[in-house]
Amino acid sequence: MNKTCKKCGAKLDYGSAFCGNCGARISEKVTSDDKVKSAKTIGKKLKRIAALLIVVIVAVATLKTVSAFAGRNGLLRETMKAVKEYNIDTLVESSSEIYLFADEDDYLEDKYETQVGYFLDMFENTVGHSYRFSYEVNEIYTVSDRTFDTVIKNLENISSDTDVIKKIAIADVTMSASQDGETKTVDVKVYMSKENNSWKLLYFEY
Repeated sequence: MNKTCKKCGAKLDYGSAFCGNCGARISEKVTSDDKVKSAKTIGKKLKRIAALLIVVIVAVATLKTVSAFAGRNGLLRETMKAVKEYNIDTLVESSSEIYLFADEDDYLEDKYETQVGYFLDMFENTVGHSYRFSYEVNEIYTVSDRTFDTVIKNLENISSDTDVIKKIAIADVTMSASQDGETKTVDVKVYMSKENNSWKLLYFEY
């Protein structure tokens, strides 16, 4: 659709810089070259935006993956795998440094053998020996100062070197064993402590 001159009202030819009737200068001159250049500019911007979005998506995915295998999330994954496989050595190696100063040499081994054995025996007695183990993390949270003091006080009965513990987190976990349509679940709280910038296993509560 042709435009008209704002001064005299005459029709303007496409791409004209001046009115052919009165000679007035046209304020806007749009040519096919301008449209091509504009389209190319927009295309380049869209490509840059798309590339930036891809970088952001990859970064977020990488962060989630790293987070799942590091920190308290990583410790929890390792702990649940050790429970499933009855790997007492892994549980001991992942545990808090305070147990190094426990009065009983085999305190951790005895504790985990009893606790993990209880879980697995319960699963086997309920659904059978060839069950499928799984777990769901309902919540992970850092405890309040009041709860922190209570936990530390209880741990002092085991070890006097509780100063290494800077934070305590609790994971509410539901462990499940399923076989032939039957499922047995156990709710357990996994206590974890942050010591020297790494997370350690404290104990199970169920």
